[in-house]
Amino acid sequence: MLTHRLMLALAPFAIAGSIAAAATANRITAAPDGVACRISATPMPAGVELTTYASAQAPVSGSYHFVVSKSGSGGSSDIDQGGDFNARPGKQALLGVVDLNVDAGTHYFAK
Repeated sequence: MLTHRLMLALAPFAIAGSIAAAATANRITAAPDGVACRISATPMPAGVELTTYASAQAPVSGSYHFVVSKSGSGGSSDIDQGGDFNARPGKQALLGVVDLNVDAGTHYFAK
């Protein structure tokens, strides 16, 4: 089994947005050895849900780091998640989920 350390904090894995985003945003980036990471941004009634996944062409285990920064009229916040994961071919491994309350002028950056 391959072992990897996925750093979602690397620039290729970044997704940025604001409440003005009307559609679900997805960012998929391939990592070495056939491992891919995806961050999905789904609009919700009061904000946005950010979800990150890993997938692989062969069984793989490792660790990840998911960082979300938010700023707006109400101030700013940083959310930092990380941990171990296992991914199997043909299946996405859920890594982390962040729900953000946003209003006009709120911006977020997930990596």
